[in-house]
Amino acid sequence: MDQKNQGQNILVVLPNPMGDAILCIPALRCLRQGLPDGRFTFYANKVVAEILADCPWTDAWLSYDPRTGADGIWAQARILRRRHFEAAIILTNSFRSALLAFLAGISRRIGYSRDGRGILLTDRVAPVRLQGRFAPISMLDYYDHLAAKAVGFLGGVYQQQDHRLELFVSAEARRRVDELWDRWQIAPDQKPVVMVP
Repeated sequence: MDQKNQGQNILVVLPNPMGDAILCIPALRCLRQGLPDGRFTFYANKVVAEILADCPWTDAWLSYDPRTGADGIWAQARILRRRHFEAAIILTNSFRSALLAFLAGISRRIGYSRDGRGILLTDRVAPVRLQGRFAPISMLDYYDHLAAKAVGFLGGVYQQQDHRLELFVSAEARRRVDELWDRWQIAPDQKPVVMVP
């Protein structure tokens, strides 16, 4: 194993929309497999952190309230600075998330160079373009491409992903769902469709 990635303290900034957060799960698996000795902290809004709380590819969670305004970025940066992260992998596309990693003093900032934030990144990844426009690609591929580049930048070895989506559910949550299935008389062999408006 390359000594460069031994025990690196890495912040991973997760996407905010729930759907995007779920679609980045294969990329999170890629990061853990490619940098197995890294110490990962996932950073997400409280809702995303709650839904993905049982993900096995992180060593710690930090969450924030998305309702905090411009003043909140300074407080968040101070919290991150105290954690002494060596690298930030920024899965979000926002200028704010790149600015946050910069203000937190994280020396390696990896993300897509778009929307004017390239100047805040140390390791820029060019998004796929077709005829000068952002290519309409699957978010699975989008996050996987960034994760693969990040693994390479940090001295790891990228392993091709199968894009299998997983959600990790605690035993307590499974028990509560089983109770609901019993109450609603849904048999184990039935396949319900769940809609989240």
